[in-house]
Amino acid sequence: MDLLDASVALKRLSNFHCRYYGKKVIILLDAFILEFKVRDPQEENTLLDTAKDALRQIKEMRYAALLEEKGIAGDRIWCYGFAFEGKKVLIL
Repeated sequence: MDLLDASVALKRLSNFHCRYYGKKVIILLDAFILEFKVRDPQEENTLLDTAKDALRQIKEMRYAALLEEKGIAGDRIWCYGFAFEGKKVLIL
């Protein structure tokens, strides 16, 4: 994948996500997908629950599929869930 293909894929995925879900997912380079979530105490008991929910959302929304369609091997796609609560952060 060249840089142009990566930027087109990023724009397509970001526009889809923003338009339909109102949240941001950032894909850096060609192999990293990051999901950022702020802990909602009414929905999640711990930061770990929030980070796991971020990873679940990456899988459920199939963000990696777009990169795989562009020829990125699945074992080169790294997914990270970031959970925030005040100054605390947990990354899975």
